[in-house]
Amino acid sequence: MLGMSTGTPTGVNLEVRTIPGGDGQPMELRCFTPQTTAESAAAEGRAGGAPILLTFHGGGYVAGRARFDDVHNAELAEYLGAQVLSADYRLAPEFSVDRAVADCRSALLYALERGRELGREVYVFGDSAGAGLAYYSVAELMAESAECPVAGMILFEPCLDPRCESESMQTHAAGPVWTAQANREAWDLAAPSPALRAKLTEILDSPAVAEKMPRSLIVVNPIDPLRDEGLRLALRLADCGVPVETHMYAGTFHGSLRVPGSQTWAELRELLRRFMSYGDSNPRD
Repeated sequence: MLGMSTGTPTGVNLEVRTIPGGDGQPMELRCFTPQTTAESAAAEGRAGGAPILLTFHGGGYVAGRARFDDVHNAELAEYLGAQVLSADYRLAPEFSVDRAVADCRSALLYALERGRELGREVYVFGDSAGAGLAYYSVAELMAESAECPVAGMILFEPCLDPRCESESMQTHAAGPVWTAQANREAWDLAAPSPALRAKLTEILDSPAVAEKMPRSLIVVNPIDPLRDEGLRLALRLADCGVPVETHMYAGTFHGSLRVPGSQTWAELRELLRRFMSYGDSNPRD
């Protein structure tokens, strides 16, 4: 589904900024700001104004660009009344996944600083590999902080586990769209060293990491090799006391959640609006 989004709707301003990436290298950050946020349901009642939503695109850690999600991100900005930031992180095989995590962490620090300046909540959103980067970048941030500054984490069909050993990886090995073989090959490129894979799985399996995570929304597909990775994460977060909401829409498969004009995407937009309209109070406080 890469590259199907081109252009932006009216009513949303797009600004392309350059910020430091994980190693200080220039990184593109695409910023979508609705021209009017006062009428947005997501902005109503917020003392600090509309929230900031930082997004990471999918692509199996090896493909995709931030600009490919322009239509989706602009649509979310307009629908949610949020400023949406989209980071163009580095890809494998030229760069291993830890470099992508470093880039996403830098983008998250930028978003949090902007949120503090404007008095706005910051949410992190990722789809597929982008969801994995969202989780790992928040985990890295929380390793250095006693309190989580992120208001919420939204993970669609997350690609998280380089072991590729879940039951759904066997049951739905043939996909459609994303297959078990494609998943293994992507991880071979993104995390080629055993040491890096061990680091990722240690973070993923750690209750000490999970218990620091922000309120979370996880959406999985019933027909998807990655399904059980998302469900396992949801259970782990719940067992660690993290408020977590999990959804699985009947008949969906990998890459089908955000098809423009679909009923599923319409329902997911409303789900995001509700999740981000929870209010200024944090249920973990």
